[in-house]
Amino acid sequence: MAKRKVEEPILTEDEVEDVEVNSTTMSSEERAIFNRVMSASDEWKESIQGFDMNDFSLAEDPFKLPKPAQRLRDAGEYAFRWITRDPKRLDEIMNKNRIARWYPVNSTAPTSDFRKFIDRNNGAVCREDQMLVFKRYDVFQMEQKMKHSLADAFTKSHDPLSKTGDEFSATKRRVIDGKASREEVKGDDIHFRGEAEVDKEAGVYTPNVSDNDLTVTN
Repeated sequence: MAKRKVEEPILTEDEVEDVEVNSTTMSSEERAIFNRVMSASDEWKESIQGFDMNDFSLAEDPFKLPKPAQRLRDAGEYAFRWITRDPKRLDEIMNKNRIARWYPVNSTAPTSDFRKFIDRNNGAVCREDQMLVFKRYDVFQMEQKMKHSLADAFTKSHDPLSKTGDEFSATKRRVIDGKASREEVKGDDIHFRGEAEVDKEAGVYTPNVSDNDLTVTN
């Protein structure tokens, strides 16, 4: 005989008893949250003043470069970027090859202009969950040039018009031209090198294959 499930009674707000938090069995993370919860002030009850609105601006980008960084960037001396404030991410970006490597901004590097922006807990320049890193601007330009060269090479290698050799060739035409080229690459047909030359010599023009061409008639 199956046991009957006993449902717990649903309590109303008036019937709910006070919960006593047992802080002795908390983990370190739970205790840290508990301490912050218990020490929270009642400032949420206070009215908002005019000067509070001056501190709150949705138009201000929280990840805008600090003025010293922007000045050095505009002068073409250093490049800056934000990365996730995480030891693993910092190790990753500092252990790249020398062209792609970035360095954390601190009180002395790249200049001493960042002293007032330093976070006393970690020695870095931080915003939200990000930290500021830098590299010399000439190295940054070298990195960008290399990336653009690789991107151009990839695009060219996948362009049918750049294919050479006996295995494949392609041509292009203007959109307004009604007659397709014999070597034109389309999704329904791929022509190999050699066919175009033979057809041209014989004066033969082969249109694209359509669904009607594939229909069997009695």
